Amino acid sequence: MKFSAATVLAMAAVPALAGDVRGNSGYILSCSRSMYKGGNAQSYFNDFYKKTCQNADCGDMSPPAVGAEVVSGRCLECPIDLDTNSVPNCQLLPDS
Repeated sequence: MKFSAATVLAMAAVPALAGDVRGNSGYILSCSRSMYKGGNAQSYFNDFYKKTCQNADCGDMSPPAVGAEVVSGRCLECPIDLDTNSVPNCQLLPDS
C-alpha cells in the first residue's frame, strides 16, 4: 500500500487538531451574590472568578457582572470536560 505525501501530511495533522479542541471551550460561572455582602463585591468576585477559572485549568476569564442576587461571568479556554458541580454556591455550565 502506498501513501502519498498529502495523505501522510493530513494524518500528521490529526493529533494537532485534536489538541486544539480541548482549549476552546467556555463555561458560564454563576454564583450567589450572598457569598459576599461587603462593600467591594466587584473586587471580591473578580479575584474569586480568576482563582476559580485558574483552578479549573482555564486559560482566561471575563470579569463577572455583579447583580443584586446573582454574579455571572465566564471561564474561557477551558478543558471540555469540567465538573459542573465543582464550585460550592455556584453553577458552572458549558457556554453553548
